[in-house]
Amino acid sequence: MKKEIKIAVALSGGVDSATTAALLKEEGYFVAGFFMQNWSTPIDQRGFCPAVADVATARMVANQLKIPFYVLDFEEDYYKKVVKPFLEDYKKGLTPNPDVLCNKFIKFGRFLETTQKLGFKKIATGHYALIKEKDDIFHLYRGIDKSKDQSYFLWTLTQKELKFTLFPIGGFYKKEVRAMAKKRGLVNADRKDSQGICFIGPIEVSQFLQRFLPKENGPVRDENGKILGYHQGIWFYTIGQREGLGISGTSEPLYVAYKDISTNSLYVVPRNHPWLFAKEFKVRDVSFVQTVPKEALRVEVVIRYHSQPHPALLSLKNGEFFLTLDEPAWAVTEGQSAVFYNKDELIGGGVIDRVLRTRK
Repeated sequence: MKKEIKIAVALSGGVDSATTAALLKEEGYFVAGFFMQNWSTPIDQRGFCPAVADVATARMVANQLKIPFYVLDFEEDYYKKVVKPFLEDYKKGLTPNPDVLCNKFIKFGRFLETTQKLGFKKIATGHYALIKEKDDIFHLYRGIDKSKDQSYFLWTLTQKELKFTLFPIGGFYKKEVRAMAKKRGLVNADRKDSQGICFIGPIEVSQFLQRFLPKENGPVRDENGKILGYHQGIWFYTIGQREGLGISGTSEPLYVAYKDISTNSLYVVPRNHPWLFAKEFKVRDVSFVQTVPKEALRVEVVIRYHSQPHPALLSLKNGEFFLTLDEPAWAVTEGQSAVFYNKDELIGGGVIDRVLRTRK
């Protein structure tokens, strides 16, 4: 009976997780809500910390649904597994994705492990993605609502996690989820979606970095090495960035194409410059939803959230994975995720490690 199956729902305070809990309870499952306390430090000078409002809203939702509610303190793990690597990668000139780390180590790591020890059979989250089981094999797909699809951030999930995971709203559009929440009178039915860094809140990445990494001025150079201006710290910029470069008076917009850590220099070029395009790159920390392919595999690779997929060949050379795109892609960025798809099915992914592009 469903009543005997205990499901731990990750309640974030948002409408997606609240609707997830409501739907599962209506289906007859024993549901409990859990709020993951991962960050409690104020994110601005006013002392504002979004976690205070988030946990209060999550508790109200649980009370409204008449389900048990618990707060799990994962702050230490979150700092060690997400924030610290995030900052270390930026120091190296990379552009990491904290949401991927958060999913791997916190939501589908500590949360899953902790709730299993408490006797829960499955966890459920408000992710816009789909899990389908066939012949005891779990498949992961993009959510129905492509504008909200979050599968890009879930490429580290394997059979180990998927067999214990539910994504109840993955088959709905966002407007349908809000409508379901309003129909049920959920207190957060009209609450705005969270923005910013995973579990930290509505703060720009550059603002967050400035709290932990020092400003270190350096030259902004053109392709010939001419100094056009000065930046505030090489780790505050990413490949393809145009804004905030500290330069003006150029004949056309310029974009970051190369970060030289050894000289603390940013190199900027026009948008269609060859330095900004790449066709081949190495990926590390590769993970597959099912099994590791034994031969080269045709995939569609997504190199940044909500970007168009690129047809590519995934190959293994001397124990390392490489992606060769059919056509060059713009601003392939080391540290970001490269996620492999077969149409709407997520095959796996990895971290862009070394881009083979033309430059000085």
